[in-house]
Amino acid sequence: MSPSKWVQDIEDTFVNTQLTSVQVRTFRPDRLIKMAQRIEEFEKQCAACHRFRTEVNKSLEPLNNKTKVTEPVLHYYLVVFRNLADHLKKDHHLVLPFYFSSLYTLFGLFGGALLWLGFWWIYNQLAEVPIPMKIGLLVMVVLGMFFGRILGHKKDLKFAKKRLY
Repeated sequence: MSPSKWVQDIEDTFVNTQLTSVQVRTFRPDRLIKMAQRIEEFEKQCAACHRFRTEVNKSLEPLNNKTKVTEPVLHYYLVVFRNLADHLKKDHHLVLPFYFSSLYTLFGLFGGALLWLGFWWIYNQLAEVPIPMKIGLLVMVVLGMFFGRILGHKKDLKFAKKRLY
């Protein structure tokens, strides 16, 4: 499927603009292009997506005019970019790549630590010889993160078609 004229115009804007490597990392044109394609999918049903289309065009005007990228221009672009990403996540349930892997890894870290601390406290209350906390805590945190990563990766694969970019 070839990109629409609007998406092609966005690509051309970034191709024709001499951005430094730092500016390319800041503007993230590849992500904006993918989000623009998603906007086109939802534009007919969602008034906010239609509004974002005009905001994206407005935020890219200084680049089209080949004016210098100043702080207010960059700030406005980043605000539009962030609001667009938040809208697509919240209202259209699109997720970032590896979102669930990261989230479940964090949950696994806390879950493993809590399980170990609970076990350690109960065991040391009942046992005559207490066990040290550090090694067991490390092992359980690593195991929790490992299993969280696996579960999150499975869910990421399930949501692979609903990625934000």
